[in-house]
Amino acid sequence: GASSLGDEKVLKLLDAMAHGVAESETNDPSPKKQKTRAATVSVRTWWGVLQQVNDGSVEIARNQLRNLLNSGVFRLGLRLQCPRCDQHTWYGLEQLAQELTCERCLQRFPFPLMEPPSGDFWHYRTVGPFSIGGFAHGSYCTLLASNFLFGHHLSLGGQASWIPGVTLRNVKQQPQDVEIDFAAFWRPNYFGQKTRPFLVLGECKTFDQFIAKDVRRMSTLADAFPGSMIVFATLRKQLEDSEKRLIASLAKKGRRHLKAERWQNPVMVLTGIELLHRMGPPSCWEEAGAPYSQFKEHYWRHRKPQDLCDMLQQMHLGMESYH
Repeated sequence: GASSLGDEKVLKLLDAMAHGVAESETNDPSPKKQKTRAATVSVRTWWGVLQQVNDGSVEIARNQLRNLLNSGVFRLGLRLQCPRCDQHTWYGLEQLAQELTCERCLQRFPFPLMEPPSGDFWHYRTVGPFSIGGFAHGSYCTLLASNFLFGHHLSLGGQASWIPGVTLRNVKQQPQDVEIDFAAFWRPNYFGQKTRPFLVLGECKTFDQFIAKDVRRMSTLADAFPGSMIVFATLRKQLEDSEKRLIASLAKKGRRHLKAERWQNPVMVLTGIELLHRMGPPSCWEEAGAPYSQFKEHYWRHRKPQDLCDMLQQMHLGMESYH
């Protein structure tokens, strides 16, 4: 179900629901109104966003909404105004009754039977980890990167075992623990033949920039685990020049030979062009236009993850082809 989250507008709306602060609607003439958390968004708003991101397709929008609901991303409820304190409270379906309790003033009031709410009164509220701010502490990017690598997007098949949020200790005599966003053992297929599994170590930034500290940490891990693949993933469509220089230095070092045709540490760079596209490559590059579209014709001749790293380094870091 990860593909249901693969759109920037969807992710930002989910994050707004986790962060939301809105002014309460009262009759108080004071210019300073009390602010309360507003972690709900109307059904009408969600429906409009999903139709927009799906080019107006009602059927695809309905399927995406069904996936979000079935996956427990959010729940349906009513947003009602307390007649005593004028504050709004969201009530889940299981909370609706003849009498309701206002979560602000704690007073009870009857359900508005004479004028039952409809339309924009029905709101969704995020549930569990989807209610955590900061794009679920960066989990969305980690999830989409793992889905891209080990799901159906690359058509590489094979097997993978991955875990998010890893803390490694005693790495190259480092005085502190080293944290990474995800790690995996991956054994992709290459023209129907299974390859030897290798280690994948990932650093993710949702919409923030990679800084020198991030690249130094991944460089330390690359030295500690020769032959491992280092992944930098972001939901932004393009890296800043400063980021390109930092990551390119590690990528160039990683192109050294380890043994046979294997690189010491292949570096893969993934952006929103790859992670926020439902079909994956090569369609994502074709739709992104120049300079990415020129790589479409070469994709099927680069089925090894190492060769894919080479292509992505050319696209996102401006490096020359290894060959």
